[in-house]
Amino acid sequence: MLTDEEETSIINYVKYMAERGFPLTRRMLKAFVISIVEKSGRKTLFNMDKGPSNKLLNRHPELSEKLPEQQDKARRRMSNVTVLDQYFKLLMDTVDSLGLTNKPNQIFNCDESGFSGKEKSKEKVLTTKGSHSYQQKVMVHGHITVHMCIAGDGAWSHHCTYVHSW
Repeated sequence: MLTDEEETSIINYVKYMAERGFPLTRRMLKAFVISIVEKSGRKTLFNMDKGPSNKLLNRHPELSEKLPEQQDKARRRMSNVTVLDQYFKLLMDTVDSLGLTNKPNQIFNCDESGFSGKEKSKEKVLTTKGSHSYQQKVMVHGHITVHMCIAGDGAWSHHCTYVHSW
């Protein structure tokens, strides 16, 4: 019941929102389609209470439904090509300047990860096939933080591991 232009626009919007960490659910997509048809004044064959069938998604095999992984705003903000390129250039320059190129046992990656116990979403979201689906989260109380270090040669270091709960 959508025009080709409306369908292209709504599919592009699904992709746009997924890329920015706010993926749409199937229910949300149906609500958008109902709204477009209502505002156009066109008559429709689908039930306006239940929404359209799944044929719209079937026509777009580049989209799929997945359970989203959680990603906080700070990580999302830093996950772009410019920031990553700058980071890896600085990393390579530092490794070279310190003479660590052939000494992986002297290079450590330290990471701090937080867990709230409610990481998984229960509702699938729409995203581009073959890509990860991230959904921004809001942190609340009851959080556990783990800090671990692993050397470039794969050795784990218990000297810099800690767990903090709050």
